[in-house]
Formats: sequence, structure tokens, C-alpha cells
Amino acid sequence: MANICKQCGAGVPDSGQFCTSCGTRLRLPIPKWLKRTIIILGVLVIVAVVGATIMDIGCGGINSREAKKVAESYWHKTFTECGHEWRDRNMFLKEITIGVQTDGMTKADQANGVEWTGHSTFRAAVARFKNNSTWLPNQNWGQTVALQKRSGKWYYGQFTMLDPFGGGGVGYGWQPIDSYNPPAQPCDD
Repeated sequence: MANICKQCGAGVPDSGQFCTSCGTRLRLPIPKWLKRTIIILGVLVIVAVVGATIMDIGCGGINSREAKKVAESYWHKTFTECGHEWRDRNMFLKEITIGVQTDGMTKADQANGVEWTGHSTFRAAVARFKNNSTWLPNQNWGQTVALQKRSGKWYYGQFTMLDPFGGGGVGYGWQPIDSYNPPAQPCDD
């Protein structure tokens, strides 16, 4: 008899969940090892959530979701989305993915008001190109643009790959993203 019913005071065997005298459901003690395991698992979950949140923040505290929205807006201006394909005057593109990557900032960038710097890649698994009125097939086509947030405004620029294996690069020729307005391609032709 290790458990005592708090309702009637009767002794209850260790294996019982209910008092045999009054039928009250008993609260069985939780072993210390189980309490410690639950606490450790809880701490690990908190650390994982905080870590995932930190990993989602780009340089300068700009959330990568904000950069992704800017990138998607840029690519929607560059190409016209027509149902399941994207196009411009000389290309039809399908199975699109848009990625954003932080390139990291230097102390000079921070001193110059740069809040985020990185690039966005627009990839098409299926592409067709028009060359002298002949359509040519291609696969795994992609294009990259440099993005930067400086003093609260977003800019786009040319992207040059510095390390083809590591994916690092540098942007130059910065223009305000608000001024980017290429001619639209209609979907009906």
C-alpha cells in the first residue's frame, strides 16, 4: 500500500488508479526521471523554435520572408505569369522556383546603411526560347538578381558569382526596386 486516497483516506495498492473504497480517481505520483525527461524535451523544443526563428532572420535583422516578398514582386515584374507558365517576349517557362539567399554584410555595409544584402534566383525546370521565330527547348534555366535593403529602401542590381562552388557573390549597379518597370508581356498571344 503506497498510495493514500485523499478523499476517504483508504490505502490503495500501487497498481490501482481508483480508490477501492470510494471509487475516486487517484493522481499517481510522476517519477522524477519522467519529470526531468519532460523538462529536457520542453527545453529542446524551445531551443529548436528559437533557433529556427534566428535562422530565418537575415543579416541586419531583416526577416528572409520580407526579402522573399520583394524577390517575388521583382520576378512578377520581369515575367508574366500565365496560368501554369511564365513568359516574356522570347521565353516560356514552367515549373518555377524562386529562392532568396543572404550574402552577409561587412562592417562597411552596415556603416553605409545596408540592412540586408543577398540575391534571388529564379529557376525554371522547363524552358523554351524563341530564336529567329524558331522555338528551342532548354531545361534547368535560371537567372539571378542581387537585392539589397539600404536605409529602409529596397534595391536590385547585377549579381556576379564570386565562388561558383559556395554560391557567394556580389551585387553592383544598384537601382531602386520601385523604378523597375519592364514592359509587360500579355498572356493571350
